[in-house]
Amino acid sequence: MLQRIRQFRFLPESLIILGFVVVKVLFHMLLPEYGFHRDEMYYVSIADGFSFSNLDMPPGSVLYLKLFLVLFGHSLKVVHLAASLCGAIVIAFGCLIARELGGKRYAMVLTGTFLLFSGLLIFGSLYSYDDISFVVWAAVFYVIIKMLNGADQRLWLVVGFLMGIGVLTKLTILFLGLGIFVSLWLVPQRRWYKSPWIWVGGVIALLCGIPYGIWQWQHGWYFLSYAENYAGRTTHASPVLDFLWNQILPNNPLLLPIWLTGLLMLLIRKDWKLYRFFGYCYFVLCVSLFILGGQFYFVIPMYAVLIAAGSVQLEQWIALIARTGRRVTLAIAVPVVAALLSLPMLPFAVPLLPPDILAQYLRPVGVNAGVKTEDRRITDLPQHMADRFGWDDMARDVAAVYREVGGESSDTVGITTGNWGEASAIHVYRKEFDLPEPTTGDGWFYFETAHHPNFKRSYVSVGVSRAQLQSLFQSVVRKGIYTNPHCMPDENNNAIFFCTGPTVDLGKYWRVMFRMDLNFAEALQRGGIDSAVEYFHAQRKLDSSTVLFSERSMNQLGYRYLNQRQVDDALKLFRLNIEAYPRSFNVFDSYAEALMVDRQYLLARHEYERSLELNPGNDNAKKKLAEIQRLAAVN
Repeated sequence: MLQRIRQFRFLPESLIILGFVVVKVLFHMLLPEYGFHRDEMYYVSIADGFSFSNLDMPPGSVLYLKLFLVLFGHSLKVVHLAASLCGAIVIAFGCLIARELGGKRYAMVLTGTFLLFSGLLIFGSLYSYDDISFVVWAAVFYVIIKMLNGADQRLWLVVGFLMGIGVLTKLTILFLGLGIFVSLWLVPQRRWYKSPWIWVGGVIALLCGIPYGIWQWQHGWYFLSYAENYAGRTTHASPVLDFLWNQILPNNPLLLPIWLTGLLMLLIRKDWKLYRFFGYCYFVLCVSLFILGGQFYFVIPMYAVLIAAGSVQLEQWIALIARTGRRVTLAIAVPVVAALLSLPMLPFAVPLLPPDILAQYLRPVGVNAGVKTEDRRITDLPQHMADRFGWDDMARDVAAVYREVGGESSDTVGITTGNWGEASAIHVYRKEFDLPEPTTGDGWFYFETAHHPNFKRSYVSVGVSRAQLQSLFQSVVRKGIYTNPHCMPDENNNAIFFCTGPTVDLGKYWRVMFRMDLNFAEALQRGGIDSAVEYFHAQRKLDSSTVLFSERSMNQLGYRYLNQRQVDDALKLFRLNIEAYPRSFNVFDSYAEALMVDRQYLLARHEYERSLELNPGNDNAKKKLAEIQRLAAVN
């Protein structure tokens, strides 16, 4: 038995690691593909138009992807090459961590095998800015364990540099910073805080984040509003249980005994007292993510440490069993059986089965098996799969309308979309279908348009409601409808409109789409509602095309006052919104709702009727008119 276990000694450690790197990359390169995921198209779009003047998101992952696109060209396989290589590097760090924990080559083989089928699996075939972030986390853990084993404290400078790269990649690195800071106070290594190197490393990390921080400051801290929406977009009836389940299923339930053993050993094993830091760090990360609404997959690199620890412990148990003469084939059987039993998990994580068969395959356990990353409605396929379907079809349908209205022969027709996913699809397929660059008021595209304004007199639009378009254009004509049986439901059956005759100055509207005119906001803050209304009228007299706020931002402000029971002020804001956007059914609907709260039912009926004139499909107005009629009959 001992001789069979020693067979792994014939494999140099570097060769073991290289083998897992090659296997990881080749696996994803040989898989079939469904199509670009929404997120992948977004990163490709930003990479193609990258500029430090538009840092809607940290630039690290975009620049990494841009390197691959420049070197190897634009294709889905190139994108997934970039993704799978990141996963392979994390596996390599996992193997190195197993060695630092005292593991032999067999423990490295176990670690690599388990990590191939861990939560990293899905990210090899889905490029995300989490990919680079995972590499940074794994590298930081490796450097820290080197210092725990006696390496020079000046390695904190390396940690600081890595954390700086993390800040320029994804701000979830702040969770790791919090985990390190708190966990060190819980272990004897708290003495490291007396060393200057850990503080210098922290300064290096902060300095790396300055360019991104300056851009955010200049643009009203856009990230903060995004983070607030991001943290609140997923709700669960039982969040604690869901959070725990999300640590188990995406990381492969078969690996639960492995990483749980690793966690337990890190916390209680006497000769691993040196590594208690990692056990505490895991709990700090989980608690902070749960409280702050982070996603479960943010901590996937932490499982590389736990799986490495579990693999080292398993290696030592198997060696003990071998000395007592038990099951000589156990050492070989463990990784082989783990791999074979993990195969049924593959279709959930990577594009392996045709979509119709995948839907049937997932049906017994539920479409998402209880794992949610956001609250978008799903049907037969989980979100991370459904968001790969239909984008080329949508671009093709938009191109057909674009040609129909003469867009190819005129520079006066543009394309606008309802969100960055749709805009990214137009960008990715624009050369194939001869389309112009899209415009949308969402994400990176909003700031790109603000920096390079080129507004048209007419637009082909997809993903934007007729009502919203009617508030901005004189003519809105439906020219088609996009459908796909496998795409996300909120992208299916989207109408394609042709819009002409802007009723507002689109350039001025764009400037206030994200936030209100600063002078108007100041008048509101200092002088109150009446002062802001007066300022609006004064500016309109000077320039009738003045736009000081978007319909949406004023509506949100009105409801804020209404929810605080400041009904009179809410009514004034809703009336002002009607003045600014008289073609929007929604502003009349909101004004009528405030009148209902104020019990001005006759006036409310009149406003609901005006809303219905603009949008006969406004079911809320119909419902409220019936309610007013019942109230009138009672009185």
